[in-house]
Amino acid sequence: MVNPTFPAGWAGVCHGALSQPPIGRGALRQKVHGLQMRMTRKSLADRLRSVPSLQSGGVNMCDSVGEGRLSPWTVSDLTTAERALLTGFRQWFRHGTAGAMAAMRASFGVAGVPSSALLPLFALLGTFAVTNAGRPAFRCPTCSRVGMDEMAVLDALAAMQAGEGDVTTQVFDRWLPLVALTMATDSARELADILDGARIRLPRRRPARLIALAAE
Repeated sequence: MVNPTFPAGWAGVCHGALSQPPIGRGALRQKVHGLQMRMTRKSLADRLRSVPSLQSGGVNMCDSVGEGRLSPWTVSDLTTAERALLTGFRQWFRHGTAGAMAAMRASFGVAGVPSSALLPLFALLGTFAVTNAGRPAFRCPTCSRVGMDEMAVLDALAAMQAGEGDVTTQVFDRWLPLVALTMATDSARELADILDGARIRLPRRRPARLIALAAE
């Protein structure tokens, strides 16, 4: 018998729909949660697409907040060779030797720094990984600002090129125990010789002030 409250032909459809078992609370909760997650992911993706990148001149989305004090310099103030070395420092401290190799080779190539400089640079950075060694505050690879520790290390290399190895030792002494300090100084000297051979000179940048601030 057809239910008179439904148009002809609809009775079976409606009866079948109404005869389905109700959705349990757990299943309903899972469906609602899944829908919320999809909406959240879509909203987050839309927001990320709208954020200007550092490469396009937008906001610097850097994760280096709290990593040491900032120096008066930005990355754009540095010479090409300084930027290449700074990139090497940052990449190594973030990704290690294997992970940083490609980026370091690329930045060295742009700056005209010989690839032979990689070996003493890796040796220098490796001294900060020994037992009881401190760690300079290196910022993330995309940060447009230069930290005080970063500038102190760059100036230590510049001092070595200028024949002021005692200044280099004084800077590295802040972080390194004696044996590692000797290794770091030797590596810095080898790196300076390679840069000299390539006619690349790193500028000194108010070294007395940098060393005083680094020692605080």
